[in-house]
Amino acid sequence: MVQRVITASILLAVILGCTLQGGLFLWGLLIVITGLSGYELGKMLFSSKTHVIATTLINVLLLLLYPKFEFLWTHYVTYIILSISWILFYVELKSKSMSRSIVLGYFKSIILISFSFPYIMLILSKSQGLFLLLLLCITIWLCDTFCLLVGKQIGSSHLSIASPNKTIEGSAGGVIGSVACTWLFLWTQNQFYYPLIMLPFIMSMVSQIGDLYESHLKRRADVKDSSTLLPGHGGILDRTDSFLIGLPMYYILLSILGL
Repeated sequence: MVQRVITASILLAVILGCTLQGGLFLWGLLIVITGLSGYELGKMLFSSKTHVIATTLINVLLLLLYPKFEFLWTHYVTYIILSISWILFYVELKSKSMSRSIVLGYFKSIILISFSFPYIMLILSKSQGLFLLLLLCITIWLCDTFCLLVGKQIGSSHLSIASPNKTIEGSAGGVIGSVACTWLFLWTQNQFYYPLIMLPFIMSMVSQIGDLYESHLKRRADVKDSSTLLPGHGGILDRTDSFLIGLPMYYILLSILGL
């Protein structure tokens, strides 16, 4: 437990420091997260080390190309492709098998990594970018915490075959606890207004899909954690799984709502 808290504290300090500094510090952080997440995901999707390295390099390259081709991340066709992909990922969660297609593996990696983390830059580019990103982080972290606490206390009904330890009670508790605390945060910041108050409710549910899908991939790869890089936490992907679908969905919602 102590090791887990120490690791989390260091991670939080690094992330906050790089985000507040912006510029090369933020870019450096994104490159590291993208590279490590891409590598960890690659190990779950491919048995060949060549494909693992290739998919890692592709994701880092796409991140570096983002400033020149930003329109690819904000085009409505991209939103449609992402939406269809997320629906298919959700359907896959209900399945007891998973395709081992190499092409599909690369597609999943690009969707989950390259079309996830760059949205941090797009969110920060908005007028209240830093506040909006903080709101997302608070929503997701609180949801994860309440899911765990409520699930351990009263959880009895399994949520998904993707993760036997997750329960319906824990999932519902995560949404309710996250929304309640996030609404309190918005009220203290004089930001309690529609449509902003709808975001925590939607994102606390969406974030759980990313979490479940990563659990599904780990289960199919027969691994407990995406890696052992972070003592007490597993890998980078284990800490960012809720953001994989959460980040792009959040940006799309912000754009639709005009925030």
